Amino acid sequence: MSDFPQYLIANDIYYSSALSNFCKKKGSPLQPIFEAFTNALEAIENKSKGEISICVYHKKDLIPDDTPCVNFQKITIEDNGVGLNDTQFKRLKMLRDSRKGPSNRGTGRIQYLHYFDDTVITSIYKNDISGVNYKRRVITLSKKPDFLEKNAIIRIDTEDELPSGNSQTIVTFFRPLAKSDEKFYEILDASILKEEIIRHYLALFCEIRDNFPSIRIEVYLNEELVSFENIISSEIPQHDKVSSIAINYSKIEKNKIVMSEKKEAFELRVFKLPANKLDKNSIMLVSKGEIARELPFDGLLPKDQIEGERFLFLLSGDYINKKDADERGEIKLLDGKDFLGQYKNYMNSDDDYTWVSQNDEEILLPDIENDVNIEILRQYPEIEKLRADKEGKINELKTMFLLNQNAISKSKILITDTYEEILRKVYQEEARLAAQKDALFREHFKKIKWLTPDKNNYQNELNSAVEEFVNDIPAIGKNTLAKYIARRRLVLDIFDNILCNEEKKVQLGGRIDERVLHNLIFQQSSENTAESDLWLISEEYIYFKGTSESKLSELQFDGKKIIKDDSLLTSEQLRLRYSLNEDRLRKKPDILLFPSEGKCIIIEFKAPDVNASTYISQIDYYASLIRNFSIDEISIDTFYGYLIGESLEDFDVRSKNHGIEHSFHLDYWFRPSEKITGFFGRTDGSIYLEVIKYSTLLERAKTRNKIYMKKLGIDIDYNAVLL
Repeated sequence: MSDFPQYLIANDIYYSSALSNFCKKKGSPLQPIFEAFTNALEAIENKSKGEISICVYHKKDLIPDDTPCVNFQKITIEDNGVGLNDTQFKRLKMLRDSRKGPSNRGTGRIQYLHYFDDTVITSIYKNDISGVNYKRRVITLSKKPDFLEKNAIIRIDTEDELPSGNSQTIVTFFRPLAKSDEKFYEILDASILKEEIIRHYLALFCEIRDNFPSIRIEVYLNEELVSFENIISSEIPQHDKVSSIAINYSKIEKNKIVMSEKKEAFELRVFKLPANKLDKNSIMLVSKGEIARELPFDGLLPKDQIEGERFLFLLSGDYINKKDADERGEIKLLDGKDFLGQYKNYMNSDDDYTWVSQNDEEILLPDIENDVNIEILRQYPEIEKLRADKEGKINELKTMFLLNQNAISKSKILITDTYEEILRKVYQEEARLAAQKDALFREHFKKIKWLTPDKNNYQNELNSAVEEFVNDIPAIGKNTLAKYIARRRLVLDIFDNILCNEEKKVQLGGRIDERVLHNLIFQQSSENTAESDLWLISEEYIYFKGTSESKLSELQFDGKKIIKDDSLLTSEQLRLRYSLNEDRLRKKPDILLFPSEGKCIIIEFKAPDVNASTYISQIDYYASLIRNFSIDEISIDTFYGYLIGESLEDFDVRSKNHGIEHSFHLDYWFRPSEKITGFFGRTDGSIYLEVIKYSTLLERAKTRNKIYMKKLGIDIDYNAVLL
């Protein structure tokens, strides 16, 4: 019997270099557990009689201030398989041995070295020579200095014979190398580990459901069992559907990739699981029963749900198994660029082998992704419908509110999101993007601030800084302005909708209420012009002070009453105010605006079904009352009047006032100027008047909005139905 321990010194590989370049550490701290678990499953010849246990050991210590602290000790994975017999051990010693299968190169053990200081494997197995007696072999895997100095990663600690026994293997992991991994193992419990193992081996577990081994997970604290979980076949979910997909190979002809007639069969197994059991929708490639990598899923976002369920799609096939790389689960699939690159590299090499015999055809990753997604939507048309519904909502809101496409793309919009939830997500993303732009603005200012004319390259630096600054201004301001214009688009559609609905009312014998249109443009009994939609009439009107539906006697400008109180009226004015049994100053013009001292805009609305020409003199009358009853400090002598209706005939309009002309270009009537007679010693004033249809007003506003949209580079279709 040889002396132990024995380091297995390599002659054809330099481990210090190979471990960092050939087989790198994988990302998940569970990877070494998966590697050992896979080996255990493979070692069990009769799965139904197989037993696997995973034990996590913690120890409670006291830190200097006597506070209890739980520390990780070790993890063991034990199975009752064939054990590490001479055949398996020989393979273990060879870093690139593929005799277990062309796609199984036995490098999973390298992950042990990347994660733990020591991995000890204790195995009992039947003697390969006699087949009667048993042997026990204990080995340690490590990349500690005393190993690598000898160019070894394996040490045989002991080998001895046993008169009897049962075959088994125990893999024990000691001392994690990374602090982050140690923190992970410290909080690892039985339930989490159970869920992860089921998720990782779901495809394989489904295949062996009727021949399922006993799998137990235990957690110990100070050598006492504190929790455990069992994985049993009834817990493995049933698939919802299984289908076969035939995917074409690709080949290269005349330096171009073309589709081959050759196809390869893949199996797509689908699981529909409760959302609380499956954290995301995904398509996973499966290699040799293990989930290897994720593919993009076009149908659903990860967190989407359909009736409280999510989807897991598992794609497997011999082609995937053959493409499994040295590191378990690293599937080496090519895209078109890589495939063509390999071909060009070969054509430029001196290799004696022909391209056709070596790499003539490949199934490209984009083709796998595309064909799988098509098959999923074919199998589950409800996914396609919900996706289309979501896109419809997004496009509707995008058109309605001119949403930023970049913000939409970055927002995680679910198929179940309401309109409000979609808008909230997009606006939150827009706010984030705006903050980035503001920060960028600040950097521009800082850069310009520190430029000084005494530098030799001052002009070049200044020109460069200004160019960057100017290039970013449109991106920053465009979205804000687009929002402003989008709101106007909505108002225009509401305006259009009201006119259509009111017209239908008349056709059905009803009456139209002019207050609907009045309130759309400027809310009755309001003085807040800034929040109004007076821009429908003229852009600058939202900046003027004014009032809607106020009595003449209560008008104010800059905090002062415009109309004289009775106490300030002359006897003649007082008589006129109340003559003929009416109070003339109680009249309420629809809208009055005051651009500046001495000027007043009067706007009157008439119901669309009323002949508005009958009321042409009404605006002149209001102007006369304001001109002759206003206080002396605010002498208003210039008026602009708008009579707005829909039922208007050119004959009626021009017959009611012979000074009115028709503008054929924009389809409205106007009177350039008319005298407002001054009474009670007042000089005459003047008034400009327009008579216009609601529909004309609408077209005018649409035209202005289209111009703004064109300036912003946004194409807007006013024929699209939003409401």
